[in-house]
Amino acid sequence: MNSTKCVVNFSFFETKEVVRYFLHVFSIITYPLNIYSFYLIVKVTPANVKNVKNVMIFLHANTLLIDFLIDVCVIPIPYFPLPAIHMFGLLPWLGVPISIILYFGQLSVYSLAISIVAVYQNRHSAISTIKYRITERKSLFVYYFLLYSIGAAGFAYYSFDGNYEITLKLDLIEKSSYKCPPTEFFSENTFTTDKNKTIISMIVAFIAVFDLSQLLFFGLMTAYHLVLVPSVTVSEKTRALQLKFLIALSIQIIIPFMVLLLPVLVMCAIVIIGIVNQIINNFCIIIIGTHGILTSLSLIIIHEPFRKHAKNIIFFWKKSQNPPIVPIVPRTHSMISSNTIVPV
Repeated sequence: MNSTKCVVNFSFFETKEVVRYFLHVFSIITYPLNIYSFYLIVKVTPANVKNVKNVMIFLHANTLLIDFLIDVCVIPIPYFPLPAIHMFGLLPWLGVPISIILYFGQLSVYSLAISIVAVYQNRHSAISTIKYRITERKSLFVYYFLLYSIGAAGFAYYSFDGNYEITLKLDLIEKSSYKCPPTEFFSENTFTTDKNKTIISMIVAFIAVFDLSQLLFFGLMTAYHLVLVPSVTVSEKTRALQLKFLIALSIQIIIPFMVLLLPVLVMCAIVIIGIVNQIINNFCIIIIGTHGILTSLSLIIIHEPFRKHAKNIIFFWKKSQNPPIVPIVPRTHSMISSNTIVPV
């Protein structure tokens, strides 16, 4: 099989340029919103929930990292159903090995998932009616060290064994239904692997399921104790506020999380079924690129103190653009001269 046999006129939406264009446009909106969201978390978070501020900062920092990697540093282009991904962002341009980018890129996504777990673990540890909680610093360090170790070990299995030889890429095309990928597929910046896809899928699935199990455990246990388990030391008003805050955090997390999950599920279906459609591949990455915008907007809109702060800024800006009109009353000349004596 030779790539020169493919004579295909790719549309704009099948090229990597459409991904570059959309991601760069998104970044103009994403980073100002992210910076403003950081300010809100640090300066506007109410004092009664200050114990959750650190995990919210950790979550938002991971969100910003993912956005920066996707929009600027990596700009990934998957060629599914082929086991291949092309990268043409800042890091490949600087000569950073593709295997290193792939490995730490996956760890960054995994770190975002752990930061979501940390939010629910923080809420879990704040409920006094829960008997077994992780509250000591040493225990927290050991727990999160184990979480990161699982992801680091799993991703290392295949990330550092990339094969960039043309012969392997041609062999992959020969065995796949994707017979004519774009020319960038043959670039040295395109990662391919001859590792067993079943084993790779099992590793990724185990990491995802394990992380999801932690999230569900802390989230459901917290909700159960706030709703169904009475507490002698905590008032009903405090419990209601804790439950309201938990719901707000959950909505804030679920909206951007679904923007990540749905494209990933679509790409998994492409691999399993063997669908050949580069437009779908490209738009999956474009949809993932909206993650940062939706994360910041959900943070600002859902939490009342942040929402009020944003409203005040918007109203202040509108007033500055449209200053109040002061009517000018014509000055009337007095009929009484300054030398006239007015009787009292």
